[in-house]
Amino acid sequence: MRYVISGGTATVVNLAAIWLSRQITNYEISVFIGAIAGTITTYLLTKIFVFNANSKAFDHSEIMRFLSVHAVVCMQIWLVSVSIERWVLPVYWTSNLREALASMIGVGSVVFTGFFLHRNVTFRTDLKL
Repeated sequence: MRYVISGGTATVVNLAAIWLSRQITNYEISVFIGAIAGTITTYLLTKIFVFNANSKAFDHSEIMRFLSVHAVVCMQIWLVSVSIERWVLPVYWTSNLREALASMIGVGSVVFTGFFLHRNVTFRTDLKL
């Protein structure tokens, strides 16, 4: 449950960063800024709130493992979202609704994958990159 709460919080931070930065820059740069803000938020909340990591210090190896796991999670979101939007939902809904629903399903699909990978890869103290 704490993982879902931290992920939801990171999503809100990501969207807020996009919205705020959109006031001064274009959409593409805003999405990049939002991704950075969301990733930092996810790392901090997951480390402290979800897995109660023993060390509050920033370990280079742990950060690299986090970024590796986050890359896998992002690929899963993309694959699920695009697949559903292109091949499952076109029959049923309009483009805007399809994209929104496919994105929600894609993001939701990584709740268990992300938790498992962060627990067993990112915050394992005996793994070093």
